[in-house]
Amino acid sequence: MTRTILRISFENKDIETFEGYELPHLTVHTHDDDLTGHEKALITALTDAVVSVYGDWARPHVGIRLIGLPAGCTGTGGEVDTVPAPAVDFGIRTDALNRPDITEILKRLTQAVTDAIAATLGEHRREQTSVSFTPTTSATTIAEASHPA
Repeated sequence: MTRTILRISFENKDIETFEGYELPHLTVHTHDDDLTGHEKALITALTDAVVSVYGDWARPHVGIRLIGLPAGCTGTGGEVDTVPAPAVDFGIRTDALNRPDITEILKRLTQAVTDAIAATLGEHRREQTSVSFTPTTSATTIAEASHPA
């Protein structure tokens, strides 16, 4: 089963729709060997996963960053992991977290992202995949967007 971690700290604002708001950015950390040769397919699959929840209008705004980890660079319980599990950090606007249907949306996003990873990197990665949601404010989004490369 996919683990979902939700860290929330947000202002009380109501919005009617996600459209018009800065979209989430996905950062995926996984084993180097998982990514090699699968980068384009994984970016496409993750974009499609987000679009399946938000709608097609969101496609040009979905930002994805893939980060490959070499074996031996992660650990669990004091032991080195031989193959790092896929971990997705999903930045989501704090405004969106006030929606009355947010629990269902987060479930759908988690399922869609996990399905995309399993379809691209292999079904054996499904059980290991974790998805966490990190709230971002418009100030954070603006700062990230304006930070020089």
